[in-house]
Amino acid sequence: MTPLRTGIVGAGVMGMAHAAAISELGEFELAGLCDVDHEKVEAAAAKIGVPAFTDHTELVRADRLDAVLIATPHYFHPTVVEHAFANGVHVMCEKPIAVHVRDAQRMIDAHAGSGVQFGVMFQMRTNPLFRTVHELVASGALGELQRTSWIITNWYRPQAYYDMGGWRGTWKGEGGGVLINQCPHQLDLMQWICGMPVRVRAHCRLGARHDIEVEDDVT
Repeated sequence: MTPLRTGIVGAGVMGMAHAAAISELGEFELAGLCDVDHEKVEAAAAKIGVPAFTDHTELVRADRLDAVLIATPHYFHPTVVEHAFANGVHVMCEKPIAVHVRDAQRMIDAHAGSGVQFGVMFQMRTNPLFRTVHELVASGALGELQRTSWIITNWYRPQAYYDMGGWRGTWKGEGGGVLINQCPHQLDLMQWICGMPVRVRAHCRLGARHDIEVEDDVT
């Protein structure tokens, strides 16, 4: 099997975690690392022995690049994704796919007819616990679901999490708080297991438990 030559856009915490994982998989070849921070990406790329880029378009144009993994702040996802599609490169994008619905729809439209694969990082679906619950519900073993409560408490993030990146916990940098960051995993699991809800009632509070301007408590 020929390894899939993959580039990573975003040399932050998640980007480097993906780089470490890809480096251990024989099915992949890490072909390059891209970040707008020149010093950071040069140092990170040198450490793992791959070319460094500061422009995602140059990474996508790199020799025989097959796929790109996107781990940038949220607002940059649409631009990088659409450029990859236009150049015939497969995409795996960190969640959320986008901040605004119109941008997400534009990305979906751009993917149609592109001939490449497009995935969003919802790794919680691989958890054996959730896979088992999904199979139980899908098989009808639990009967017809009438009402669902989904309570998640283990995705709490301390203040230090928001302090480690100036873009985190801000409208300008992240586009929202827990609903745009941690909750997508839970919303994905809930609709995957239970189906799309008929009715939703919800409320949230801004900066209820952290010194941030966006929502951090959602019910």
